[in-house]
Amino acid sequence: MKIDVTVAVTPTTLTVEIIEIDGNDDDICAQVCTLVRQELQHWRYGTFMTDAMQGLNLTLGQLQTQDRRSHVTAARQELMVRLDELGWSHTRIGDLLCRDRTTVIHGVSRGYARRQAAG
Repeated sequence: MKIDVTVAVTPTTLTVEIIEIDGNDDDICAQVCTLVRQELQHWRYGTFMTDAMQGLNLTLGQLQTQDRRSHVTAARQELMVRLDELGWSHTRIGDLLCRDRTTVIHGVSRGYARRQAAG
């Protein structure tokens, strides 16, 4: 079976373009559904990260570095707290930020302490 499908998602539209098909309808439908699901998940993740990064004034790439300057560390720890509040595991947060889960545990703790100190 051969299938070539393009899926694009924006905040207001979902576009599915089927370019070439060779197979039965059930297989084609299953593959298109899988591709749409993957694209929606990718779009939601991107939108979610944009929301989570709001106000940090740094890129995800900057937060993934080993930079230990205080403004970078504070932003990284704030993102850790936001992801922790959303139920992300410490391992998953660590994977995103190129950190060990124990570093994330410490960062979440420091992030919550910084929030409390700020009032």
